Amino acid sequence: MKVINAGVAGDKTRDALKRAEKDVLRYNPRMVIVEFSGNDFLQGIPPEETFENLDAIVDAIQKNGAMAVLVEVRAGYFGDQYISGFRKIAKKRNALLIQDILKGILTDPSLKSDNIHPNDTGYQLMADRIYKKISPLLR
Repeated sequence: MKVINAGVAGDKTRDALKRAEKDVLRYNPRMVIVEFSGNDFLQGIPPEETFENLDAIVDAIQKNGAMAVLVEVRAGYFGDQYISGFRKIAKKRNALLIQDILKGILTDPSLKSDNIHPNDTGYQLMADRIYKKISPLLR
């Protein structure tokens, strides 16, 4: 199985939406893992725009014939509007939702490289959580 990491540091959902075809969909993936919203929040982008963009990304993935996996980014300062936004899209699009990917990471300094980013161990924990949810679908 080939894995392509098309993530770009600092990307917001509007950036990802613009480059989805060129950087992801042209490879005709079977599954696309989508993890965005933190940079939108930090840049003051309204949640409505964030979730409109995420919904459009998931829709494009599914129209391309791939399974969409939506990764919920939750932190204490994001508030309920972000949590409900992920869940609404997952329900609307029948996409797999991996909830609270950062659980325990942002509150544990040993899992962070700075105030908001996981370190290698924190990212490995995130990868393990994602793999646990998607592995049954890869068989």
